[in-house]
Amino acid sequence: MRFRGTAGAGAPARRDACDADRMLAVRGASVGYNGHAVLDHVSLTVAPGQIHCLLGRNGVGKTTLFRSILGFLPLLSGTVTVDGRDASQLSDRALSHVVAYVPQAGENPFAFSVRDVVALGRLSRMGVFASPSKGDREIVGSVLARLGIEYLADRPLTELSGGERQMVLIARAVAQEPEYLMMDEPTAALDLGNQAQVLRCARELADSGLGILMTTHEPDQLRMLEASGTLIMPDGTYLTGSADELLARDNLERAYGCRVTAAEHVWRPAL
Repeated sequence: MRFRGTAGAGAPARRDACDADRMLAVRGASVGYNGHAVLDHVSLTVAPGQIHCLLGRNGVGKTTLFRSILGFLPLLSGTVTVDGRDASQLSDRALSHVVAYVPQAGENPFAFSVRDVVALGRLSRMGVFASPSKGDREIVGSVLARLGIEYLADRPLTELSGGERQMVLIARAVAQEPEYLMMDEPTAALDLGNQAQVLRCARELADSGLGILMTTHEPDQLRMLEASGTLIMPDGTYLTGSADELLARDNLERAYGCRVTAAEHVWRPAL
């Protein structure tokens, strides 16, 4: 997997992260169900080339916020803008051209080839009833090569390991040629080796110009990824900042409702 700093098919050129019009921005967002807010007045930004992590215990609203940013749930208040445009005013097709979603890798009952699964990322850029063009197929091949999984191209998805399936889902999203990736706990249930592969891929995609927003249950991933983050508290309040700001002991104990201690010897995947 060697594509650090390159810009090719599926890799937008790096932009100035200080350009206020080039970011995924959540401003004063309240999110929830049936008019009941789970989180109130949340604000965060992700610029091209940055990684931002959402952290917090189960049930605090990470997924609800994630789904609201993606447009799966309507905001109760506030705004989500993408490169200065109100996301709620964009069609599904237009939004998919700038934001792609990477779900957790689960079991798939259909034995589609990896090449065909990644080609699904091209659907929003194809006409109705159209088949992948030569250009689409070239982009799929380029993305598989960039992520270092071209050797899987003809394998059925049902025969892959969890880590391999996760990489395929990332490839499908990158094939959309988005500006931002939203990744839902991409290392959940993966062993150390596969965690390293997925996190390294995320870091290198950001280095090539993509903005990444991801949920995680591993606070230390902020430091591993050189990321900023938002730490959501059980009472619905939140903190946003750097790894050093968020991962203070009192913040983590408040967020997760348990005592924490700094371990001298912790084995984690090396990126």
